[in-house]
Amino acid sequence: MENLRQKALLGVFWTIMEKFGRQLVTFIVSLILARILSPKEFGLIGMIAVFSALGQTIIDSGFGAALIQRKKITHIDESSVFYLNLLLGALMTALLFFSANFIAEFYNEPQLVLITKIISFNLLIGSFAAVPNNLLSKELDFKTQAKVTLLSSIISGFVGVYMAYNGYGVMALVIQIIVATFFKSVFMFVFSKWYPQLKFSLNSLKGLFGFGSKLLMSGILNTVFTNLYNLIIGKLFSAAALGFYNRSNEFYLLTISNTVGVIGKIVYPVLSKVQDDNERFVKVFSRGLKMLAFVTLPVMFGILAVADNLIIFLLTDKWIESVPYLRVLMLMGAMLPISVMNLQALNAKGRSDLFLKLEIIKKIIMALSIYFSYKYGITIMLLSHFAFVSFPSVILNSIYSGHIFNYGIIKQVKQIYKILIISIIMMVATYYLGQVINLGITITLFIQIAVAGILYVGLSYLFEKKFMLSMKDDFTQFSK
Repeated sequence: MENLRQKALLGVFWTIMEKFGRQLVTFIVSLILARILSPKEFGLIGMIAVFSALGQTIIDSGFGAALIQRKKITHIDESSVFYLNLLLGALMTALLFFSANFIAEFYNEPQLVLITKIISFNLLIGSFAAVPNNLLSKELDFKTQAKVTLLSSIISGFVGVYMAYNGYGVMALVIQIIVATFFKSVFMFVFSKWYPQLKFSLNSLKGLFGFGSKLLMSGILNTVFTNLYNLIIGKLFSAAALGFYNRSNEFYLLTISNTVGVIGKIVYPVLSKVQDDNERFVKVFSRGLKMLAFVTLPVMFGILAVADNLIIFLLTDKWIESVPYLRVLMLMGAMLPISVMNLQALNAKGRSDLFLKLEIIKKIIMALSIYFSYKYGITIMLLSHFAFVSFPSVILNSIYSGHIFNYGIIKQVKQIYKILIISIIMMVATYYLGQVINLGITITLFIQIAVAGILYVGLSYLFEKKFMLSMKDDFTQFSK
């Protein structure tokens, strides 16, 4: 157990380096690009996001998670999945390439023909890295993943900025995406030192398919509905409106979604390793949930409070229309700690059937929410998602956890309620501080951030001192 804990702590550090390092580089590059390019050009890339993401989900086919979840796998299993990924990558690339005219007509944006055809090759290039990446996750080797993603992000960032400054417009964003994926695939093999055998086994795939197939269906549903707002906003509103939404969504991904991804990426393989020991399973789950809430909630509520000043400071006021979208997205983020932890637990227990069932139910609710709210505008559509999708998902995702490992929603809320209250207090104080003082955008923003940090740490030390000290002990042990 101690060795597993040490690996998890190492994993936290290197996953933070990978997730936030990559996103920080990408974010800095995007800030520069946002000052050069227009919201419409960012919106054009967002228009094909759903098609590209769907292709990537099909390429993985759930086999990546199956390789991680299964306790014992052979090199033939790994190689078979690798060659399947390549085959699916080629098929998805061809499908997206020859759908370029249809996609452009759907959005009534002729520029999308060339953009779609170029980005289609991203699917084939990315398929090379899927298996070695999953195997590194299985072994909790997030240090190697951090090296790969940081290097590929830095190289592609330089390329994107150079092209934007030299007047390539939206093509700067397109080539940046391709370059990032290419170098990630190359570096993944260089650093992981994993190479496939010239062997392929249908029996191996069949053995993994029982678990992976359900995750594939869940992944397709999740990918379509995660990118559904891109589809709807791009179709019913405009490329510029989609650009504003995507800009706010990028803030969301950098903060809340990636914070959840850090802990979730660590917790899933650790939970999988102790899936047969329910007592240890609950300890890992409850610890992960509280750590996730402790990191996620203050970031979410803090950004919600300073959203207007933050957008103007970083992007200038030409992006001010992103503010209401950003605030609603951060509100949605409050639901993620419980939802994500429960879904990770179901997968770790091998219950991908329940995972799929939950995804279907939630997607039906989401479709109804969008149908009844889109006519009232983007902000109302997002608020409807929070009220009728994000919040109920917390209850739905935790129902089965109570039955499977006896740690239901009441116990989970008790685990994090103090952190939630502290975060809300911090948010309210920070927001009203920004309304009271009038020292200019920059000074006001930095005062708000400083006060928010002091208030959150102080209240946490007062009411969650034991937990904070235990986290300190964890990282002290880690640093030795």
